[in-house]
Amino acid sequence: MVDRFVLKSCLFLILLWPFAPVSAEAYLTLEDYRQLDASHQRAWIAGVVDGLLLMSQGNTFSGRRWLLDCFRERTMDQLHQAFSKYIKANPDYWEYAAAGEFAMAMNESCPKTSFW
Repeated sequence: MVDRFVLKSCLFLILLWPFAPVSAEAYLTLEDYRQLDASHQRAWIAGVVDGLLLMSQGNTFSGRRWLLDCFRERTMDQLHQAFSKYIKANPDYWEYAAAGEFAMAMNESCPKTSFW
């Protein structure tokens, strides 16, 4: 029997195929994130956290279990505040992908083990 994760991953990739040409520019930058109001920022964070938690199901998440624990131990307001603090402290990163910088912000604000 095919692993459900593999099946879901294949289906996900098949559904994304038509969007492949635009995927390189489809991500949100920190500057784009900054332009959102606070409620939309929280919704975006919830989506990133949900995606990472879903990816981790049935997987050890490559030794980054501490990151998932960090999410589970914090409220949405705490995650939002930590990310806002990181963004304000790093204006040179505002052109970078927000999702990657979110992980870096969590690494700084909730370091249990090394991110790398």
